[in-house]
Amino acid sequence: NESDNNEVILFVANMPGGKAKKLKNKLRKHQEKQK
Repeated sequence: NESDNNEVILFVANMPGGKAKKLKNKLRKHQEKQK
C-alpha cells in the first residue's frame, strides 16, 4: 500500500550511494511488474 511505499523510499533515500542505487532499480522493476 501507499504508506509502505513511502517508508521504503525514505529508507532507501537514507542509505549510502551505491546500495541506494541498486535498491531503487530493484523497486522500479518491481513497480513495473505490478502495472
